[in-house]
Amino acid sequence: MKLLLFRRWRDEAGLDIESRVRSRFPDLAIEHYSALESLVARLRQPCTPSFVAALLIAVNPGDVRDLAAWSPLFDGMKVLLVLPDEDAATVANGHRLKPSLMTCDDGGPAQICAVIERLLERRLSDVA
Repeated sequence: MKLLLFRRWRDEAGLDIESRVRSRFPDLAIEHYSALESLVARLRQPCTPSFVAALLIAVNPGDVRDLAAWSPLFDGMKVLLVLPDEDAATVANGHRLKPSLMTCDDGGPAQICAVIERLLERRLSDVA
C-alpha cells in the first residue's frame, strides 16, 4: 500500500510528520512530491487502489489555495490535510479538498499517524 505525500523540501514541521509516519509504518510505500506541478502530473495518471491516502502538508495559505484548485483530482482518495494556520480563508480552501482529516501544523504527527493506522486497518479488513 502507498501514501501520496505533498511536502515542501524546506518545511521542518512537515519533515517531522514525514519522519514519524515513515518510522511508524516502515512497510508503507511513500510517494513524495515537493512541487505542486509534479503532484498534479502524478494525479493525472491512473491511480491504483493501493493508495491508502494523500497526506498534504501546506506551508502557507497559498499552498492550500493551489491544492484546492486541483480538488477534482483527489476525488475518491482519502485526504489528510495539514493547514499552516486557522485563518477562515485557509480553512475554507481546505474544505474544498473534502479531507478525511484537517488539522493545523501545530497538532503534531500523532493524530496523523492514528488516522493512517485506522485507514490501513480498514484496508486490510476489506481485503480479508
